[in-house]
Amino acid sequence: MKKAIRKVLLLMLTISIMLGALKTSAYASTYKIVHPDDFGEPISESSYIDDEGNLVEEKIYFIPTGNCSLRDASGEGWYKNEKKHTFSAGHVMVYYAEGYFTWGNGNVSVTNPYATVNSVPGITYSNISFDYGQGQYLGFLNNYAYVSYSFTATTYAGLSHDYSVRIRVSQSGNVI
Repeated sequence: MKKAIRKVLLLMLTISIMLGALKTSAYASTYKIVHPDDFGEPISESSYIDDEGNLVEEKIYFIPTGNCSLRDASGEGWYKNEKKHTFSAGHVMVYYAEGYFTWGNGNVSVTNPYATVNSVPGITYSNISFDYGQGQYLGFLNNYAYVSYSFTATTYAGLSHDYSVRIRVSQSGNVI
């Protein structure tokens, strides 16, 4: 009797492990979102001189997944908005917001949101705010999803400045 119970329990354990492996494998292949190591070349870039005379470069990146492109009515992929400030002292501050966006059929969403700023000698960061979600223009027009990041940078001399970056994608996959 004990041998029969042991065999049944062993069989049940084996079956549950196999089913669990199948379920995990199906889930991983369907929903796995792999973060890119390199965003490649930007799809858009601009530069300007800010109020303090520092060079600011802004670059937007897109990496599609599957066979979608920027012109497709539906699709998904990684978007990233990166800002780079080159200060007169030669220090460089880089900060960005990114996420995995999915759009189509009038809807858009973001998952895997992330944002950060690099360490710069002599500068401390405070008032850090990170947000992501969805919205709609004027409450009834196009839908969009976004990732935003803002902070205050203060120099060792006590001078402060607020910085922010946002990536916002419409229901048609356009950066807005």
